[in-house]
Amino acid sequence: MRKRFRAASAPSLSVAVPPSLDHDFKYESGSSGGVVQADSARDDPRPGPSFLSFVRRRWGEAAQTSWHRVRCYRFLTLFLFLLALLVTSFKDKFNFVVSDGRGYYVYLPSLVIDGDLDFSNQIREHWDKDFHPARLEDLTPKGYVRNRYTIAFAMTLAPAFLLSHSASIVLSAISGAKIFAPDGYTILYQLLCSAFIMSLGYGILVRVDRILAERLKLPPPAVLGGVLFASLGSPFLYYWFREPFMVHVLSSFWVTCALWSIHRLSSDRSESKSKKSFILQLCGFFGALGMAVLMRPTNIFLAPFAIYAACLAFQRKARISLVLASLITLLPVLPQLWVWHRMSGHWFYYSYGSEGFDWLHPALWSSLFSSRHGLFFWSPTLALSSLGYVLSLKEGVMRDPFLLCAFLASLILWYLNSAWSDWWFGDAFGGRAYTELICFFAIGLGLLLTRSMGMRGGRRLLIPLLLVASLLFQASLMLAYIAHVVPRDASIF
Repeated sequence: MRKRFRAASAPSLSVAVPPSLDHDFKYESGSSGGVVQADSARDDPRPGPSFLSFVRRRWGEAAQTSWHRVRCYRFLTLFLFLLALLVTSFKDKFNFVVSDGRGYYVYLPSLVIDGDLDFSNQIREHWDKDFHPARLEDLTPKGYVRNRYTIAFAMTLAPAFLLSHSASIVLSAISGAKIFAPDGYTILYQLLCSAFIMSLGYGILVRVDRILAERLKLPPPAVLGGVLFASLGSPFLYYWFREPFMVHVLSSFWVTCALWSIHRLSSDRSESKSKKSFILQLCGFFGALGMAVLMRPTNIFLAPFAIYAACLAFQRKARISLVLASLITLLPVLPQLWVWHRMSGHWFYYSYGSEGFDWLHPALWSSLFSSRHGLFFWSPTLALSSLGYVLSLKEGVMRDPFLLCAFLASLILWYLNSAWSDWWFGDAFGGRAYTELICFFAIGLGLLLTRSMGMRGGRRLLIPLLLVASLLFQASLMLAYIAHVVPRDASIF
């Protein structure tokens, strides 16, 4: 007999649980959302190697409730943070602020410590081997060193920076040690700020887990698998622990916040939901949308969700609330307007120089399949995620407006990334410009794993084995990339 996961507050979407899952799980009546408990191995009538039975049992135990899954994400975050410290300690200089991360981060030490927007001293003192005098000659109309990146990253990281700056001032005054110098770049700043970024990455996993569990009602092992394989099998992993000061994790955080808000906004259609609660969720969505777009303008791919939010507001006859909430999108832009005007003399300033979009000649194929940072070439796990979407089309999963918007948003980002003049995005690990799609990748993988759990015999191992092989392939590329064995800004072959 098939089981279906439903909740009274959810949209009319359910994903059928394969009959073979009856051997693995039982459901406690009266539990919120259906708490799943794994049966013991001796109750499993299916034949199979003892190792596979052990893995299946342990995976079920780790996934049985949201609390167990969150514990897995917490352990993963801690492990990656310690790994990041270990790997970075082998560098010539302990430094997380590298590559484009310097440009995103430099606003904080310049504004908080120097009280200005003159980045030249930070560039001279902290760019290390990547410093070139020509960098100081790229000026704005008012004579400031041009910074192509927006202030949204610095705004998000400000709490951790201010805490580390206060602690550095105190410790420096007490000890006089150079290691605690309050210059914005010593070890205390980097530890606290990187820990803050890692914790937001953890928050991403938790929110994505909730969306898969609450909206799609996927079986818990598929939820855990979808989240873990999406985070470990995508560029998100590299930029989460290896280069956290790059924009991608914080950008993904705001994108996920927007998706979480729209999920909550649309998950309860009942009249009992107060108008105040609806308006708060609406404001949360547009606020997160504003931060996400300011962080990376290509996050405008969330436009289908903005249209969905507007439709929900019209259904609730909250047109005035919609207008007011949409204005919140502009609030994060105000500090950026001040920065542009202060540095260039113009309220709007295009900081990317000669770089831009070639709308008529997008590199659609290369952006996905090229060995020069093509998304699916470097992260084949994500190709399997796309397969999960395709196979679910005939089951009517796309009837959920949330998933339809996710599909359209993915296409929009694909086109935007492909149309960018440097569609490979420079020195990058894989298709880093797609990192913000981590929630959608997790959904596709969750759907695919749910399908595989309904297969019989050895076929049910096919998808998990392909996913593990894909992870190993990406891990080998990551090691080669870190060791400079493969080209960082060119095709592998």
